[in-house]
Formats: sequence, structure tokens, C-alpha cells
Amino acid sequence: MKTILADGLYAAFDLGAHSAKAALIDRRGGKDRLAAVEQEPLKPVSEFPGEAEYREHQVQQLKVLSERLPMGEIRECVAVLNSRELQVKLVEPPAQVQPDKIEGVLQWEAKKLLSPTYRNEPFLHAWRMIRESPPVAALAVIPQSVLQRHSDLYEAAGIRLAGAYAEVFGAMGLKAGSVSLGLPSLSLINLGHAGTHLQIFAAGELKFYRFIPTGLSEFSTPPLPGEMDGFSQKIRFSFDYFRAVSKLGHIDELLFLGGGATSPEYFAFARDYFAPGKIDTLDVSKSVDISPILPEMAAPSGPGPRHVKLLPFLPALGAFWAHADPQGPSTNLQGRLNEKAWQARMSKLSVAMPLWIGLVGSVVLLVALLFWRLSLADQVEQVRQKASIAANTLTTLQVKVARLNKARVPEIRLASRDQAALQEFLRDHRTADEILFLIERQRPEGVSVSRLQIQTKAQAEEEIQEEEPTSGPAGGQDALAPGSEGGEPAPVPMPTLGGTPDQDAEMVEELGGEVLVIHGRASGYQALSTFAERLVQARVMRRVRVVRLLPKAAGESRFLLKGDLP
Repeated sequence: MKTILADGLYAAFDLGAHSAKAALIDRRGGKDRLAAVEQEPLKPVSEFPGEAEYREHQVQQLKVLSERLPMGEIRECVAVLNSRELQVKLVEPPAQVQPDKIEGVLQWEAKKLLSPTYRNEPFLHAWRMIRESPPVAALAVIPQSVLQRHSDLYEAAGIRLAGAYAEVFGAMGLKAGSVSLGLPSLSLINLGHAGTHLQIFAAGELKFYRFIPTGLSEFSTPPLPGEMDGFSQKIRFSFDYFRAVSKLGHIDELLFLGGGATSPEYFAFARDYFAPGKIDTLDVSKSVDISPILPEMAAPSGPGPRHVKLLPFLPALGAFWAHADPQGPSTNLQGRLNEKAWQARMSKLSVAMPLWIGLVGSVVLLVALLFWRLSLADQVEQVRQKASIAANTLTTLQVKVARLNKARVPEIRLASRDQAALQEFLRDHRTADEILFLIERQRPEGVSVSRLQIQTKAQAEEEIQEEEPTSGPAGGQDALAPGSEGGEPAPVPMPTLGGTPDQDAEMVEELGGEVLVIHGRASGYQALSTFAERLVQARVMRRVRVVRLLPKAAGESRFLLKGDLP
């Protein structure tokens, strides 16, 4: 079955006329395991002077039963609802009724099922759709006062019920979990001590339900053949009525459950009485793991050792499966009672609220408003002060701007000659990427660059002054004069931008920025001179300050080239 319950422990109770029973189910990953079963006998009601004393006896037996269960670990408790005032009927609403209107139709049908004693009292009803088209529903109705007494009995024993289900809804859960399919017709018979519930399924659907107010309490010990025959006739009358209205010729299979199904005398009698139909006990071991409580053994058909222990607890197990069914909320009479009680408490609380609570609330609200007003006043004052400070700051800035505008130097217009002299100084300097690109582009064959530096003018001047004592014409590999080793020609003249710079150009040079230093290798003076001239023409250097070649006997010679950046 599809589950809507979370994993955990669940307890299902069945308070009958002969005993109180409980089944502990452990649900893990949508699979159920029967963790424990407990049973506590009940004395006959005839042994008590009144109903109140018998009810107290039921409460005490439920307490004893619950003490043997781990109530602190149980997520929810459910129970089978047993009452003669519980009425059940299969209802066929008109086919033209909309699905959202079916509940209203069923509520009207439920009121008609109440006994005359409770006809004018509040009631609760539950239903489950058996078929959508044409619509068929199983309807159960019970007076609210009767259900409340049932709930209070469990509450007195310390058991908080989350669900209470009619026998018919539990039988549907047992049918879904049984091994037998029962096609085309199957009957589930719950033999109780004081009553018998009979359900007939055909083609997998519930077709008939009847409660027979007699059970094994009418049998002697051991049962007499006449007693068993009279009881079986009541069951056969129900079968005959069903065959008459449904046109089915025979009930193929009868499955017994409940405490009465443990009687070997009646089970043997029923096999002969209801022949040729197949008679057996209900087996749900394929849908629930019973290994924790029952040994794995091959049991013969009939109430063998395994069935004798498990059959009395099957109605409680059916109530749990009804609780786990997707339609569980609509079949849960206890859930409807809890919801109605909560609504009544909320309504009573809203109507019966004392006047002084309203006054206290008004005073609290008034005090809160006063504090809120004071807080708003403080916030307004702070904002006003900030606005005043901002206005003063703005006025000060405006005065400063006015003074700066008055003291601003007027626009200077330069002559063409002055603009030409300052052009090189005012033009944008090249970026490092542009310098690298132009150096590589202007480099002739025979020249390779190994290192680039950009120095300040002061650093370049210091290096030149330090190098002058070692760069004279005395000779050596650093000399640039003719006749040095290697036989290199005399130094070539320094490339410039054009003619001799005048005084304005010299002023521009003095205002110049940084110095570009290039280290590398050249095949000779001619290649190095060409490289320096191209750099000046491409405006990578404004002028060349130092050209030094360190000749070698053969191959390329190292060189040093310094020039001012534009």
C-alpha cells in the first residue's frame, strides 16, 4: 500500500468485550514489521454493579497494557472503533454529482443512518471512495457523544489517540495486505466475542457489509453443534441476501479472523457448513514482517500455531493500515473529533475572553504608541540637525568655490613659436607597451635587445659621471676611439631630432622626464647607429645621451644605449 506515514513505531489498540489487545508496528522505508503484540483480559460486564465501574476496569486494563509498550517512543496511537451505535452503509451517490459535492451528499446520507435516539444530536461521519465512476463510497457515522466517550476512555488510560477507524475501513486495509486475491468473490469474517463483522468483496471491490450482534460469547465450552449451526445460519442469511441483490452465484472463499477464529471446533464446523467454498484464516504475512513475534514454520491450513497467536490482533493491524492509507484523513473519525474540539476551543476562547484582558491589551498598545512617538520625535530632531550641518557645509563650499574662481589665472594665449617650443613637453608620453612595440619594430638586423630600463634623469646623470673616468681614449675594451682592439671604426655622430636646438629647446630638455636605457648586442657601429637613429625618428627617444659599444674580437659586441623619453 502507498504510505503517507513517517518511519517509526506505531501502536494499534482493539478494546473488545473479552480482552484489550495492542499491536506494535515498526515502519521503516514504507515496510512494516510487527514488533510486539500484547493482550490483557477483561471481566464480563455482568460482574460490575454499574457502567461506571466497568469503564474504570477498562481504563485500568488499558494502563496495564500500555505499560508493556514503549509509549515514549511511539509516534502515534490508533484504535479500532467498536460500538453498536456505529452505522455503516455502502452509498451510491448520483452519477451527475460533482466530486467536490460528494461530501455534502454523504453527510446528508449519514444523518439518515443515525438511530432515533441520536437523530437530533451532533454526529461525525467518515467515508472512503470505493469507485469513482459511477461513484460508490463506504460511509460510517457515529454520534459525537459516543465517540467522545470512547476517546475519553483512552485519555484516562494515558493514551492519546491520533486515529479511530470503523471495522469496515480496517477490513479494506487487511484485504489489500492479504495473500489471497479472492476472485471473483471473497468474504472476510471477523469473529468477535460479542459481535461479528462480515465483508464481501467481488472483483477486488467491497460489495457488502453487515454487523451481526452475536459472537462466541453465546457458545458453550465446548461449543454445541446446535449453537454453531444457529450462528452459521446468520452468516448464511447475509450471503443469501448478497447473492440475491448482486446476482453472484457463490462465495468462493471465506477468510476468518479475530478471537473467534482461534476456536478449532467452530473452524472445523464451518468447513463443512460452508462447503464447497474454501475456508481458511486470513494470512497477512506477505505484507508485514511477523518474524519478531512468530517463528517461521510451515503451518497447516486452519488455525495452526501461527494463526492462533496472530488472528486476534488482525483487526488492530487493519486499523493501522487504514491510518496509513492515502484516504486515511477521510476515514479517521478520531481525527474529525479532534479537529472539531479544537475549533470549539478557539470559538469559546474568542467569545469568552474577559474584558480586563482587552483593557490590558489596550493599555499595552497605548504605551507602545507613546514610546513609538518619542522615538519618532528623536529621529526627526536628529535628521533636522544633520540637515543643518549639511546646509552649513554647502555654504562653506560655495564660498570656497567663489574665492577659487576669483583667484583663477586667466587663460594664457601663446604665440606660434612658443607653442612649437612647448609642443614636445606638452604631448602625451608613450606607454610602456608602445615603447616595447616601437623598439622591436625599429630594431635592424644585427641588433638584439637583452634588457630595458627606465631611469630618472638624475640616476642617468650619476651613471654617466661614474663611467667617464673609465671611458677615456687610453684604450681598453670600453674605449670608443679609433685604433681599439677589434679594429672597429670611430663612433658615429649622435642622432638628433633635426638642427641645432636653440635656447627654448634646451629649456624643454631640462624639463624632460625619464631616461630609457637599452642593453643588448650589435654586430657593429653601423647597426647600432642605425638603431639609435630609428628610435629618435620614431620618437621613442627625444635624443640619445649615451651610445657605447663594447667590441669583441669576433661576433657581436655588447652595447649600451641611453636616451631621453619624449
